[in-house]
Amino acid sequence: MTVVDYLKHKFNGSVRVLSGYCTAKKPDGKMRLHRAYVWVGFLAILALFSWLEIIIDQSLIGAVAKLMLILIFCIEFFAIWLWNANTSS
Repeated sequence: MTVVDYLKHKFNGSVRVLSGYCTAKKPDGKMRLHRAYVWVGFLAILALFSWLEIIIDQSLIGAVAKLMLILIFCIEFFAIWLWNANTSS
């Protein structure tokens, strides 16, 4: 069953197919490289802040540790947001 037949059956109306309007595009090498770059940066941010959070958790105790972890988490969230905003296309 083609998409046209399916739509005619579901909507009980006429369906017009627009051919040549949009062509399928294969991802090129530059786009793959860009996606890899974005993922590597994102994972680097996660690794760096995870390491920092582990160090803080092991070295500080009490309320100071919790406040520092909350602060580091907020900075991590902002860094991921900033990375995404600057690398999105």
